[in-house]
Amino acid sequence: MSQVSHLGKMPNEILARIVQSLQKDYGFVRNSDLKACRLVDRRISAVATREFAKANFRSLSVVYSTRSLQTLANICAHTDLGAYVRSIWFSPFRTSPESIPKLIDIFKNCLENSDQEDLDDIYPYLQSYIQASYDEHNLEKDGQGVILLTEALSSLSNRGISVRISMDNDSGDQGIGTKGTFRKMCFDDSDIVARDCTTETANIIFQALFHSGCQVDSFEVYRCDVKWPVGSLIDLTDAVEPALESFAMLKSLELIFTRLPKQKTLDSLDSVLGQLRNLEKLRLRLAWDLSHTFPWERRVATSAVLASDALLTSLNSTSLQQVDFCKVCISEKRLVAMLSASRGSLKRLGLERVCLTNGCWNRFFSWLYNNFQLDHLELYALSEIKGVWYESNEWNKEKLGRYRLKFHGEEDVRSGLSEILPEQDLIAEQLRSEI
Repeated sequence: MSQVSHLGKMPNEILARIVQSLQKDYGFVRNSDLKACRLVDRRISAVATREFAKANFRSLSVVYSTRSLQTLANICAHTDLGAYVRSIWFSPFRTSPESIPKLIDIFKNCLENSDQEDLDDIYPYLQSYIQASYDEHNLEKDGQGVILLTEALSSLSNRGISVRISMDNDSGDQGIGTKGTFRKMCFDDSDIVARDCTTETANIIFQALFHSGCQVDSFEVYRCDVKWPVGSLIDLTDAVEPALESFAMLKSLELIFTRLPKQKTLDSLDSVLGQLRNLEKLRLRLAWDLSHTFPWERRVATSAVLASDALLTSLNSTSLQQVDFCKVCISEKRLVAMLSASRGSLKRLGLERVCLTNGCWNRFFSWLYNNFQLDHLELYALSEIKGVWYESNEWNKEKLGRYRLKFHGEEDVRSGLSEILPEQDLIAEQLRSEI
């Protein structure tokens, strides 16, 4: 006890150092030590609680259930823990009514075969799946999902905290406040269908952002848009508009489509992009690689070109620092106009499997060489598209077809561009005259 009392008299800086030294062990957080420190002394408990929150509550995963959303609201409202929340990840997966008869059939077969071991496995699974379906139905019917999420985001907004919002259809993370075993069995079983409710989830997020006034500094959507051929990322033109103020301070936007977006999706994102004057990081990955397009897919290829240009038409940020495009089709005019607005701030540019329409890469890179001082440039498998039928030709195939070129530092970038474009000054002058 005497040692504890002496420890409690130490300055806060020393206490913080001691607690921080307990925080990690071979890369893993030692929560048991932090929890033990919280029970020792009031001053030590305050420091340990702060470190415990930093280690465990900066990023939270949420699924569509009452317990998960209520747990999120409780954490965000907590005096100590809520102050450290910076990122919220949402799973769009929900249970499917179609799966319940399959589970009942499995349960019935186990009863008929008197297989006690399988019965012990399937009974809690069936029970929890039905309970989850019932819970999701009530959340949707009563609007309680929006209420709980609004409560959580309001707590963060009142603290002046801006958050990172992510959606991902990867089922690897089970979400706070949920029974991990049920979730893992449910979504890893190929016979059990889980619904991808990306649009419904986005609707709830936008409504909660509107009602709470919480600011978003990063918005990321991964591997969504999974239904072919008419899947949609966020068909929420009406729902997005009220929440635009929450995106006013957005600094990072990351969108990954696994299917070609629909027009409503583009309209929704167009509204958001028009507000992003402070955007610093943009990463866009579309679903279509026009360098590998078959003749019978040219109609879709044309749509991909129009989609890319339409998506970036309203972007008017003057503070972009990093731009990464993958499998994007964009006109030379649009690409030049977008980057020109951030001429004084852009430092990193990545272009992978990008198809340039109505222009040529030689002129673009010459313009880039003469107008930017980049710290990082990454290039891979670029192509040009010419003609009405969008026939693609690989550009500089001997250098960019097999290898991924990476240049780091201003001198390395300029040297790399010089090797690719030996006559950059002449071509740049031609580009200026045309623009």
